[in-house]
Amino acid sequence: MSASVKNDLRHSLQSNKRQLEKRLDAADGANGRIPGQASSKVTVCVSFSLLPTEVSLIRELQARAAREGRVTWNSEIARAGLLLLSALSGPDLVAALDKVERVKPGRKKETR
Repeated sequence: MSASVKNDLRHSLQSNKRQLEKRLDAADGANGRIPGQASSKVTVCVSFSLLPTEVSLIRELQARAAREGRVTWNSEIARAGLLLLSALSGPDLVAALDKVERVKPGRKKETR
């Protein structure tokens, strides 16, 4: 192999390595975020119980958003609801909460 070809290959490998390092640095900086999405604050994983009809409603809202071109996660639906509830007056907030059926927290015990 000629010195010229070896030099070209060496240069190409160095260029590819620099590009790879940039991509890896960008991926490390994203911390699992989807590119183009706003950076998030520290998140907390919270678990809560929902009725089957409420889970169906979340799926329906996700489908509606998808038809409008917006793919959403369950947590985005819940957080959007929180934003809307936080804008309500005290009496309106209580009225909205009164429409929600209370469920016993926790998982059902499995019967054997």
